[in-house]
Amino acid sequence: MKKKVTIMCLHTGIGGIEKYVASLTKMLSINYEVRVIATYKVKNRMTEDFDKNVKIDYLINDYPRKEEYRQAIKKKNIIKIIIYGFKLFKTLILKYYRNIKAIKKNESDYIITTRYFHNKLVGKYRKKGIVTIATEHNFHNNDEKYIKKIVSSCFNIDYFVLVSNSLKEFYESRIKNTKCLYIPPVIDK
Repeated sequence: MKKKVTIMCLHTGIGGIEKYVASLTKMLSINYEVRVIATYKVKNRMTEDFDKNVKIDYLINDYPRKEEYRQAIKKKNIIKIIIYGFKLFKTLILKYYRNIKAIKKNESDYIITTRYFHNKLVGKYRKKGIVTIATEHNFHNNDEKYIKKIVSSCFNIDYFVLVSNSLKEFYESRIKNTKCLYIPPVIDK
C-alpha cells in the first residue's frame, strides 16, 4: 500500500505556488497516494495541471472577497460594506476552523504546507507520527515582521524546504529543531 501525502494550500488557482503544487502532485503521485486540501475554492480557477489521480478537497466554497470589501469602503456603499464585511468575517473564521478540523482528522504519513498560516496550524494540531514539511517560496526582503512570522510558524515542523541555498542558510540560524533543506524549484518535465 502506498504511503499518503497531503499537500495543504490556500487555493488551486493560477499562480507560482499553485503551479508548484501541481508539479509536486505529478511527481509524488508516482509513488504516493496524494491528496490536496485547498482552503478556498475560487471560481474560474483550473486544476487541469494537477495529476488526475490526486484528490482535491476544498474546505470553503468561496474566498474572502477582500477586494470587493475595499471597493465598497472606497465607494462608501453601506449595504455592500455590510454584505462583504460579513462574508469576509465569516470566511476568515471558517478558514481557521475548517483547516484545524482537517488537520486533526488527517491520516497521512506526510503533510506538506505552502503557507506560514498552514505551517502554524499543522505544527500545533497534527497527529503524532505524521512527518511535516513546510515550504517557503518568497524572499523575505529583510522584512523583520515577515521573518518572525515564518520562523514562529515552523515551530513543531520537521522539515523546512527553501527554494535557494541563501534562504536555507538564512533560516537555518534562526529556526531551531527544524531541519532546513534547499531543494531547487521543480519544473513540469
